[in-house]
Amino acid sequence: MTAIKPDQPDYCRDASLEALLAAALTGDNSAYRTFLHQSLPYLRSCARRMVSVDMQDDLVQETLIAVDKVHHTFDVNYPVRPWLAGIMRMKAREAWRKQRPHGSHVSLDDLDHEALTSNEEEHSGAVIDLASLTARFNPETSRALIATRLHGQSIEETAIELGKSTSWVKVTVHRAIKLLRNELMEALK
Repeated sequence: MTAIKPDQPDYCRDASLEALLAAALTGDNSAYRTFLHQSLPYLRSCARRMVSVDMQDDLVQETLIAVDKVHHTFDVNYPVRPWLAGIMRMKAREAWRKQRPHGSHVSLDDLDHEALTSNEEEHSGAVIDLASLTARFNPETSRALIATRLHGQSIEETAIELGKSTSWVKVTVHRAIKLLRNELMEALK
């Protein structure tokens, strides 16, 4: 299993979350509470992509419980967001297993092995691919796309951060996604 390396692009990192968790590891309870609170928007954005609406809150809560149990394992030399996302993926898989009817049988031939095998190597490649995909945009467009779609920031937060209007952020992100989607569809043909 390959972890995302410390030299990965900056959008994998969140200096404030990493600093808070590092302080929490030294015993600062206030920093730990703040870390958990400030992790919520990112965890909610991840949950929206992983499970149905009715399961999102449960998944976030289960992830926070797991983070509480294993936060001592976090290596401060690595980004915190992929670590949180990995914990959430495991919790999403556990939830899926619990939802299956007991005694149900799934044939190994029927499984979509590619969908079920998500490992860190794939995620580190995804980070690199995301960097190359967003490199084609101007820096403000890349920042808007990454902030809203990867980090889960609201349109309003992103507009304030970039000094732009909310309309600009909505239109820019929409156009960037449309361009990326069209290029992806062309590549898959």
